[in-house]
Amino acid sequence: MLGLGKVKTTAEDLGARLAEWTEAAEDLDRQALDALPKEVDSGIARRELRYLRVFAIDLATYQAFGDTPTQKAVLSSFYGMIMLKAELGTGLSMSELDARLKRYGEALSEKHHMGPGFTIGKAFSELCGSGTDIQVIMAGSIGFGSTMKALGDLLKKIRLS
Repeated sequence: MLGLGKVKTTAEDLGARLAEWTEAAEDLDRQALDALPKEVDSGIARRELRYLRVFAIDLATYQAFGDTPTQKAVLSSFYGMIMLKAELGTGLSMSELDARLKRYGEALSEKHHMGPGFTIGKAFSELCGSGTDIQVIMAGSIGFGSTMKALGDLLKKIRLS
């Protein structure tokens, strides 16, 4: 995924590599995009998957490192790279990102018997303009779940210096 398995790296380098990964995770996107109905605009869905990936990276980093200086250093580097790309006009919109982080955070705190993957998927579907379309909800759930699994596996193997 990031070429960092069982390697020693710095928090700053990890954050920068995670920022690169927000744009280069076609393997995970493909799983979610394949679940979408044909009438959903794939460009909108791809963009929303990038925003969802930023949220998942933030969440997984917190889960891996807790509220610690290490977590703050990783996210500082990560968001620094995200902001730099936004300023250069080559990345995500910071105002849209702020709105997405807030919406996905709200969705994560919503209770549902199917778990947080469903509530995150529902938010994803709404942000794609598809309301409560179950296929789009499931695509968002797949995108979130596969990203969280990949990040969880990766962050367990990382040794930060």
